[in-house]
Amino acid sequence: MYCRNCGQSVDEKAIACPHCGVPPLMERKFCHNCGTATQPNQILCIKCGVSLATRASAIGGKSRIV
Repeated sequence: MYCRNCGQSVDEKAIACPHCGVPPLMERKFCHNCGTATQPNQILCIKCGVSLATRASAIGGKSRIV
C-alpha cells in the first residue's frame, strides 16, 4: 500500500505513515494501490483503476460507527 499524502510505501496495517506521519488513506495526492500521483477530486486511479474514494467520502463525507 502507498501513502496518499507522500506516495511512499506503507505497511497495510499502519495507522500512520512512517515517512510523513499522516494516516495513509487520509489525503488524496497519490493512489494507495500503486503510488501514482492523483488529482484531489479524482475517483479512480488512471494507472491501475482502483477506487480512490475513502470510506468517509463514499458515504457523503460522514463517518459511521457500525
